[in-house]
Amino acid sequence: FTEGEHIFLDNTHPRKTEALNTLIQILESLEHQLKAKMIVLRDFTPNEEIHSYFQGQGFVRVAMPDSCEIDLSEHKNLETYISELSARNRRHLRKEILETEPLLNIKIMDSCSDGLLKQMEILYSNVHQNNLGLNTFSFPSKLFKNMAEHPNWEFITISPKDEPEKMIGVMLCYKNIHKTYIPAFVGMAYNYLQQFHIYRQLLFQTIKRAIELNYNHIALGLTAGFEKRKLGATVYSIYAYIQTADNYTLELMGILEFS
Repeated sequence: FTEGEHIFLDNTHPRKTEALNTLIQILESLEHQLKAKMIVLRDFTPNEEIHSYFQGQGFVRVAMPDSCEIDLSEHKNLETYISELSARNRRHLRKEILETEPLLNIKIMDSCSDGLLKQMEILYSNVHQNNLGLNTFSFPSKLFKNMAEHPNWEFITISPKDEPEKMIGVMLCYKNIHKTYIPAFVGMAYNYLQQFHIYRQLLFQTIKRAIELNYNHIALGLTAGFEKRKLGATVYSIYAYIQTADNYTLELMGILEFS
């Protein structure tokens, strides 16, 4: 479920290279024990020193989908946030989101029935099968139940006002202790996508909710950078480093890096 910095390195320490060498040795030992096919280290921003080190260890750098975030530290309410969007993006917001918002039931839920959890699971499965830009994986049913029972998870759900029992979109969100709001997973009914602009509506409701909670930051995750940028997100490039003993895979990864 994680996104962001996964490696913590004291760049001022004289033995930092020794620490990295030890890390690689442990990773390669685990790779052998677990019979893994490759080692993947992810979510790196451009860094020439780190890049040179991992290249020297036989890793190939591969571009990941862009990562997106919103800084809310200067925004005390939704109105000021919207006012700082570009004129074009405010037009998109009015036409595609604010005009359809009154047609929807929008709820924030921190617990729900098994029936609602099943609807969420089905909606998430729709995205899992359709989002080819990100290689997500299926979840067991008990995971959704565990989320509903955990105090840090909540669900933003939308349904048409004329079909209030029919959930057509859900954002599964995590609230961390550092006042970062994390819309980790999304579920949608694709047959309602254009009519209600479900994905854009869920993004907007996510921003609205984070401001309501007085959070400082939203970690919007990977892919859909264009849609997220229209709602004020900052989009930046991140990379993964991959090491494998399979020469064909290495050659393919090398082609991908430079394509």
